[in-house]
Amino acid sequence: MATSLYLKALSVRNQLCEALERPLYSYQVPLSNLIINSVITGLVYRGIREIPIQWPRQTGKTETNVLTTFTLCIAVPRYAETERFQVGFASPARGQTIVVTRDRLKTYADELKNWLAINVGIDLYLDKGLRTPDYIFQHSNGCRASIRCHSADTSAQEEGYTEQLQFFEQVEHMNAQKMKATFFPYGAGSTIGATRVFSGTPSLTIENDYYYKLVTGILNKKEPLFLRTETAAEEKPGYAQFLATEIKRLGADSPEYRTQYGNEWVLPRNKLIDRRTLLTFTYDPEAYRRQPAALRAGGLDVAKEQDRSVLTWGERRGSKSIIEGWRHWSGVDYEVQAREIARTVLENELSTLHVDIQGVGNPVLEMVRSNIVRLCSNTPRFKPCHVFGQTMTADDCNRLYVQYQAELTHGRVAYPNVESPERNLFEEEHIDAECVYKQDRLKIEKPKGSTTAHIDYVVSAALLIDALLTPSFSDLPVLTKSL
Repeated sequence: MATSLYLKALSVRNQLCEALERPLYSYQVPLSNLIINSVITGLVYRGIREIPIQWPRQTGKTETNVLTTFTLCIAVPRYAETERFQVGFASPARGQTIVVTRDRLKTYADELKNWLAINVGIDLYLDKGLRTPDYIFQHSNGCRASIRCHSADTSAQEEGYTEQLQFFEQVEHMNAQKMKATFFPYGAGSTIGATRVFSGTPSLTIENDYYYKLVTGILNKKEPLFLRTETAAEEKPGYAQFLATEIKRLGADSPEYRTQYGNEWVLPRNKLIDRRTLLTFTYDPEAYRRQPAALRAGGLDVAKEQDRSVLTWGERRGSKSIIEGWRHWSGVDYEVQAREIARTVLENELSTLHVDIQGVGNPVLEMVRSNIVRLCSNTPRFKPCHVFGQTMTADDCNRLYVQYQAELTHGRVAYPNVESPERNLFEEEHIDAECVYKQDRLKIEKPKGSTTAHIDYVVSAALLIDALLTPSFSDLPVLTKSL
């Protein structure tokens, strides 16, 4: 029975492709076959079956899912005489559910309505009485299939329902608890079990642990569950040109491109850097000699309440930023800190210093600058250092941290292999730091839930790298720097 029904379903899909004049690409066919086989197998063996998909963006996941759904809504009631066959599409936000999935469903429904009535004897219509109406496939034998779209937004109210086929679209951004608590029971309540299709793409953060564990534990980069970008580029018209545009916009090595189009999880658990990689950036300070002509700079993160004020300094050598040392001050005695910071800056012959002026940073900047002027006046060997304030808006932080992340990713940062508390704190904070994307802007934060972790050394290092890559020199009385 299962084999015969499976072959009939494939025949139905081929007829739909002809009627729509849109055949599936060869890489879409195995995924469609897999979903069809899973649903038909469920008619015999029951139970829950899970299909995790990790495909790049714009390669046709939703198109494959919708065409396969129409195929099964025709084949299962017609040939298996299943009285009710119900399909659900869940998306992580209301807008995505209505605009993306429903538009694709509507396009297919509008194009196939007359064809289904004439060739298959199916009346396709929208149900009544629901805020988001179901698409109903009413068969002449009395059986029927339906497709319902759900919002998986945590604020959405969903009523109880039973489904034999469930699609979780853009599942990487879906709340895992909402998915499991609200939608999983829809499939578990079916007398013939259910097939769950998790349709996603790697993202810059791990928002859905269930999906992440599923794809990283099962996929092993095998098609059709995993799709290589090159496969889609070879077959889908215009996709290679689209990728070239995205590479120009984002950069081929950027986390955004590598996740969305390279189809890889770049930073597991959202970490800035892992310990093994960070430790490869050390150098032997005994063999290190300063370059007389090199640009020397510093980055200062000013303490806020329980944090530390951290100064990181170094120089630019070729394509690398060399961190030479660190100092930190605990507490909020800013006058004392400003005097010691100014002396440290001048003793290390820094020509520019970038200071985080968020909160109390601006008054501290002025105190540091006044102390530098005083020390230079009293000590002829000291050379003046230009002190600039870095504003820390969301755009500023994104620029600063994307730049620093890129330098770390390409191994263009080095720090001294010395036994010191400062080095230990530098390493500890970098390994603990998390990358958080909010509205496509990167922010580096301490681990969620931690009351003891800090990121002062990370911010200070990012400011140093910025000073070395985009140094600011000016004799203007108001020394500030912003985007």
